[in-house]
Amino acid sequence: MTIQDAIRLIDKTKSVLTIQDNEIRIILHNGTSRTFTDFDTAINFITISHRPQLAVDTKLLVWDDGEGYDKTKRYFSHWDHDGKPVVFKYGGTSWNTPLDYTCAYDNWEYVD
Repeated sequence: MTIQDAIRLIDKTKSVLTIQDNEIRIILHNGTSRTFTDFDTAINFITISHRPQLAVDTKLLVWDDGEGYDKTKRYFSHWDHDGKPVVFKYGGTSWNTPLDYTCAYDNWEYVD
């Protein structure tokens, strides 16, 4: 994750990050705070703390960052270690798709 990505994540989740004496302190929107010595671990804490609980096969719209990426309807599988939604490829669900036949996307939203 780049510094710019981390700043966007902190802003998006309304978290606070402070650095003092080689320690990184994260305060989440709900007041929970933790101190870290490693930047990646600190950012991962924000990512993991803001993942909603989604049931497998929840219908989502997913897309990647950048130009030319359209929103695509897919079914949720799990979260990856970076907090990205992992979905079943080609519109499959857990009923008809092997669990390792998945891919992660940068962005997502619920489908009504």
